[in-house]
Amino acid sequence: MNFKNLFISALLAIGAAATPLDSRDACVVLAPGQYTIAAAGTGWQLRPYHHSHAPPAIDSHAEAPTGQLGVWSLTNAPQGAYYIKNVGENANVAVLSFSGPQPYTSSSEDAVPFAIQCAGNGRYVIKNPVADELWTAPPDAWVKILGANGDITQQFIFTQA
Repeated sequence: MNFKNLFISALLAIGAAATPLDSRDACVVLAPGQYTIAAAGTGWQLRPYHHSHAPPAIDSHAEAPTGQLGVWSLTNAPQGAYYIKNVGENANVAVLSFSGPQPYTSSSEDAVPFAIQCAGNGRYVIKNPVADELWTAPPDAWVKILGANGDITQQFIFTQA
């Protein structure tokens, strides 16, 4: 009976080992530099949002951002994280709480570090480096920071600008 269990376990392990790690193959560690960041589900680029009747935010829409508003600078932060800055506004990404935490751009706030990790197939998640909380970008809405759920709205494509 023990041999049978061992044999089945070995077969399962061989099957698992033979499964390619294609979900991790297409990612590289992002070097500091300038990138556009697009929501993986729609391809829409992220941009800062500032309006007199709403809090500052980051959002995505079908129309491309103008000028450098769709360009984000990544610089190294402690523990393998990054600081993110919008190039067009020359403004750091910080976090505010408005119906839950959300990233936003601010020229007066210090940058908050975010981890950027591979989600597979050239897609990345942007997350709190000490918790399982990810940027989440539903179409035509503000980016929020929510618990990881594996949804495509929590995945992003970085393209060097």
